[in-house]
Amino acid sequence: MENTDWRFYETPDGSIDVDPPAHIDPATRTLVRTAILDWLFTDVGRSPTGIAEYRSALAEAQSNGSPTVIGNGTAQTLAADRVILESLYEQWDDVTLSGDDFERVLDNYQAFIVGRADDRV
Repeated sequence: MENTDWRFYETPDGSIDVDPPAHIDPATRTLVRTAILDWLFTDVGRSPTGIAEYRSALAEAQSNGSPTVIGNGTAQTLAADRVILESLYEQWDDVTLSGDDFERVLDNYQAFIVGRADDRV
């Protein structure tokens, strides 16, 4: 069955990984995966609270008319119907996601993190 969404999972060593959906170009899948994980781990966090704080910072930037959110490791620039992820330390080339993919990544990551926290209680 073809993967149609961003699937987060825990690896055997306890870290988090993601499978990009099938519509992501196979030539850029590794780059996209690397950028997504870097952005999530350095700027969003690995807890429901961190995700909520990131969403709040994103909403505040948008309401102030700022197209860019600068985090600890990445910048996220909202441009029309897309989002550009940029490594602040030039560890990978810029990655452009559709606005829909950006939202689905956040939604699926949040669901994964909340489910993971529930499993550990």
